[in-house]
Amino acid sequence: MSAVADPFEARRAVSATGLLQTFNEIGVLSAADVHVAARLAELVGEDDEAVRLALALAVRGPRLGHVFVDLATVRDRAAVESDEPVDLSALPWPEVGGWLRALAGSELVAVDEDDARPRPLRLLGTRLYLDRYWREERSVAADLNKLIAGGRLRVIAGGPGTGKTTTVARMVAELIEQAATTSERPPLVALAAPTGKAAARLQEAVHEESAQLRIGESVRKLLIALRASTLHRLLGWRPGSHSRFAHDRGNRLPHDVVIVDETSMVSLTLMARLVEAVRPDARLVLVGDPGQLTSIEAGVVLGDIVAADIGTGIVVLDRVHRFGGGIAALADAIRRGDPRSAPSGSCARTGTVPTASASGHRGWWHGSEASSRTSTSTSVTMSAGRCS
Repeated sequence: MSAVADPFEARRAVSATGLLQTFNEIGVLSAADVHVAARLAELVGEDDEAVRLALALAVRGPRLGHVFVDLATVRDRAAVESDEPVDLSALPWPEVGGWLRALAGSELVAVDEDDARPRPLRLLGTRLYLDRYWREERSVAADLNKLIAGGRLRVIAGGPGTGKTTTVARMVAELIEQAATTSERPPLVALAAPTGKAAARLQEAVHEESAQLRIGESVRKLLIALRASTLHRLLGWRPGSHSRFAHDRGNRLPHDVVIVDETSMVSLTLMARLVEAVRPDARLVLVGDPGQLTSIEAGVVLGDIVAADIGTGIVVLDRVHRFGGGIAALADAIRRGDPRSAPSGSCARTGTVPTASASGHRGWWHGSEASSRTSTSTSVTMSAGRCS
């Protein structure tokens, strides 16, 4: 049954033919996916329907938050929005081997990482990218690995109430105190988040934590003076551009420490703009919950970084301070998708969990062992991404 039954439905591409028409009428492809694929194919005289379908699926990916489409698994993972069940396995999916050979021979496709030809698509194994997103993945991975090599990338990951903001406040306080002991100027710190609301909450939380820490008044005043902004405001407006910022690889941010909260909401494109603007000798601290909100655009950068295990620069906080007992057990079961480990009964008793110490030991941001969970390898690859 067609998911786009109405001939005047906005999602229907009335000029589509062949496989593009079939996949559009069932609801897998939107009219925009079809029109972009058809136009690019026309520009190079590409008549192979399988290549046109692959191109439309690659265009579809970022619209749904994915940075590439895996042609070996897309028939099992693709979905449509429909009130009625739609059997996508019955669609005329191309045979994977022949599909890949057709793409490799197309003028629209660069093959593997070493292919320097300017092409709108790039094929890596069974993964098909829009070339822009492949280049942004490579750029982000390269910049992050340079920061890792210099010991200047730190990641604070964890769920709600695990102490991420407390850790941020302690870290900044210790960096300020360290500068004071060596008669250096206090570090210039930037607090940022993807949205205005998240930035306001970060600023408020750091100010609240500064009142609880056992630190000198001069350090406390500097913490209270910190102001948070959105990432877009931090990077600055560039006249005449809607996709580039005032701060970039040629005009770096002046800050010594850049702290980004709610990093799970940062898209691949925005992360590329951020990491290229951070000075090579500055610290970048990414804070967030990999299991929480993701970006509405393509990419799950924080999740990729945490999964990559980048060594002592990453700590995953798993001890909940905001709530405990049954609520904590239920939340953990939901996050792991394990209903059998959820507490029985609808009103599980909540308990209390001791709070962390407000100050004291030399922190993990200086390279010491993390107490919660520290990963082991030393480089980031951004190829996991989000796939359709």
